[in-house]
Amino acid sequence: MYLKSSKFLLLLWLVIGLWSSIPLNAQSTESIIDSLRKVLPESTGKDRYNTLFELFKASMNDLESAKGYAFEANQVAISIKDSMGIVKSYNAIGHTIKEQGYPRLAIPYFEKGLAMARQKRYANQIKYILNNLGTSHERSANYAK
Repeated sequence: MYLKSSKFLLLLWLVIGLWSSIPLNAQSTESIIDSLRKVLPESTGKDRYNTLFELFKASMNDLESAKGYAFEANQVAISIKDSMGIVKSYNAIGHTIKEQGYPRLAIPYFEKGLAMARQKRYANQIKYILNNLGTSHERSANYAK
Protein backbone atom coordinates (compact mmCIF):
# COMPACT_ATOMS: atom_id res chain seq x y z
CA MET A 1 0.00 0.00 0.00
CA TYR A 2 2.78 2.43 0.95
CA LEU A 3 4.65 1.66 -2.26
CA LYS A 4 1.57 2.35 -4.42
CA SER A 5 0.86 5.66 -2.70
CA SER A 6 4.52 6.67 -3.00
CA LYS A 7 4.48 5.98 -6.72
CA PHE A 8 1.23 7.89 -7.09
CA LEU A 9 2.59 10.88 -5.15
CA LEU A 10 5.79 10.86 -7.17
CA LEU A 11 3.82 10.73 -10.43
CA LEU A 12 1.49 13.49 -9.23
CA TRP A 13 4.47 15.64 -8.20
CA LEU A 14 6.10 15.16 -11.62
CA VAL A 15 2.90 15.97 -13.52
CA ILE A 16 2.18 19.08 -11.46
CA GLY A 17 5.81 20.18 -11.69
CA LEU A 18 5.91 19.79 -15.46
CA TRP A 19 2.50 21.37 -15.97
CA SER A 20 3.24 24.36 -13.77
CA SER A 21 6.63 25.00 -15.36
CA ILE A 22 5.29 25.39 -18.90
CA PRO A 23 3.76 28.85 -18.49
CA LEU A 24 6.69 30.01 -16.41
CA ASN A 25 9.16 29.01 -19.10
CA ALA A 26 7.17 30.72 -21.83
CA GLN A 27 6.73 33.78 -19.65
CA SER A 28 10.40 33.93 -18.67
CA THR A 29 11.46 33.52 -22.32
CA GLU A 30 9.22 36.42 -23.31
CA SER A 31 10.59 38.59 -20.51
CA ILE A 32 14.15 37.74 -21.58
CA ILE A 33 13.32 38.68 -25.17
CA ASP A 34 11.67 41.92 -24.02
CA SER A 35 14.69 42.82 -21.88
CA LEU A 36 17.11 42.13 -24.71
CA ARG A 37 15.03 44.17 -27.16
CA LYS A 38 15.09 47.11 -24.75
CA VAL A 39 18.88 47.23 -24.60
CA LEU A 40 19.43 46.53 -28.31
CA PRO A 41 18.99 50.13 -29.58
CA GLU A 42 21.78 51.44 -27.32
CA SER A 43 24.17 48.54 -27.89
CA THR A 44 27.05 48.73 -30.34
CA GLY A 45 29.96 46.57 -31.47
CA LYS A 46 30.54 43.34 -29.59
CA ASP A 47 27.75 44.15 -27.11
CA ARG A 48 25.30 44.47 -30.02
CA TYR A 49 26.49 41.16 -31.47
CA ASN A 50 26.08 39.44 -28.08
CA THR A 51 22.60 40.91 -27.60
CA LEU A 52 21.52 39.82 -31.09
CA PHE A 53 22.94 36.34 -30.58
CA GLU A 54 21.10 36.00 -27.26
CA LEU A 55 17.92 37.16 -29.02
CA PHE A 56 18.52 34.48 -31.66
CA LYS A 57 18.80 31.79 -28.98
CA ALA A 58 15.78 33.03 -27.02
CA SER A 59 13.63 33.24 -30.17
CA MET A 60 13.95 29.66 -31.38
CA ASN A 61 10.20 29.17 -30.95
CA ASP A 62 9.78 31.77 -33.72
CA LEU A 63 12.27 30.67 -36.36
CA GLU A 64 11.68 33.64 -38.65
CA SER A 65 12.55 36.08 -35.83
CA ALA A 66 15.51 33.92 -34.78
CA LYS A 67 16.80 33.93 -38.35
CA GLY A 68 16.50 37.72 -38.52
CA TYR A 69 18.53 38.11 -35.32
CA ALA A 70 21.14 35.66 -36.64
CA PHE A 71 21.47 37.59 -39.92
CA GLU A 72 21.86 40.88 -38.07
CA ALA A 73 24.38 39.33 -35.65
CA ASN A 74 26.33 38.12 -38.68
CA GLN A 75 26.42 41.62 -40.18
CA VAL A 76 27.64 43.06 -36.90
CA ALA A 77 30.29 40.34 -36.49
CA ILE A 78 31.56 41.01 -40.01
CA SER A 79 31.67 44.77 -39.41
CA ILE A 80 33.70 44.41 -36.20
CA LYS A 81 35.85 41.61 -37.66
CA ASP A 82 34.88 39.13 -34.91
CA SER A 83 35.79 35.79 -36.49
CA MET A 84 34.19 33.67 -33.75
CA GLY A 85 31.01 35.74 -34.04
CA ILE A 86 31.02 35.29 -37.81
CA VAL A 87 31.39 31.51 -37.46
CA LYS A 88 28.67 31.23 -34.82
CA SER A 89 26.25 33.47 -36.70
CA TYR A 90 26.69 31.55 -39.98
CA ASN A 91 25.94 28.38 -38.05
CA ALA A 92 22.90 30.06 -36.46
CA ILE A 93 21.57 31.22 -39.84
CA GLY A 94 22.01 27.75 -41.31
CA HIS A 95 20.39 26.14 -38.29
CA THR A 96 17.24 28.27 -38.50
CA ILE A 97 16.94 27.72 -42.26
CA LYS A 98 17.40 23.98 -41.75
CA GLU A 99 14.77 23.92 -39.01
CA GLN A 100 12.37 25.87 -41.23
CA GLY A 101 12.49 22.89 -43.57
CA TYR A 102 15.02 24.10 -46.15
CA PRO A 103 18.14 22.04 -45.43
CA ARG A 104 19.63 22.55 -48.92
CA LEU A 105 19.44 26.33 -48.50
CA ALA A 106 21.18 26.03 -45.12
CA ILE A 107 24.23 24.22 -46.47
CA PRO A 108 26.06 27.29 -47.91
CA TYR A 109 25.86 29.06 -44.53
CA PHE A 110 27.30 26.03 -42.75
CA GLU A 111 30.05 25.80 -45.36
CA LYS A 112 31.00 29.48 -44.92
CA GLY A 113 31.13 29.07 -41.15
CA LEU A 114 33.07 25.81 -41.44
CA ALA A 115 35.71 27.35 -43.72
CA MET A 116 36.42 30.12 -41.23
CA ALA A 117 36.24 27.77 -38.23
CA ARG A 118 38.84 25.55 -39.86
CA GLN A 119 41.04 28.50 -40.77
CA LYS A 120 40.92 29.80 -37.17
CA ARG A 121 41.07 26.29 -35.68
CA TYR A 122 37.87 26.64 -33.64
CA ALA A 123 37.56 22.94 -32.80
CA ASN A 124 34.21 23.12 -30.98
CA GLN A 125 32.62 25.21 -33.71
CA ILE A 126 33.91 22.77 -36.35
CA LYS A 127 32.13 19.93 -34.51
CA TYR A 128 28.85 21.85 -34.22
CA ILE A 129 28.87 22.91 -37.86
CA LEU A 130 29.79 19.46 -39.15
CA ASN A 131 26.90 18.02 -37.17
CA ASN A 132 24.48 20.57 -38.67
CA LEU A 133 25.96 20.08 -42.13
CA GLY A 134 25.53 16.30 -41.88
CA THR A 135 21.93 16.69 -40.74
CA SER A 136 21.24 19.08 -43.63
CA HIS A 137 22.70 16.67 -46.18
CA GLU A 138 20.70 13.82 -44.66
CA ARG A 139 17.45 15.82 -44.73
CA SER A 140 18.23 16.77 -48.34
CA ALA A 141 18.71 13.08 -49.15
CA ASN A 142 22.24 13.96 -50.24
CA TYR A 143 23.87 10.85 -48.77
CA ALA A 144 27.06 11.12 -50.81
CA LYS A 145 28.18 14.14 -48.73
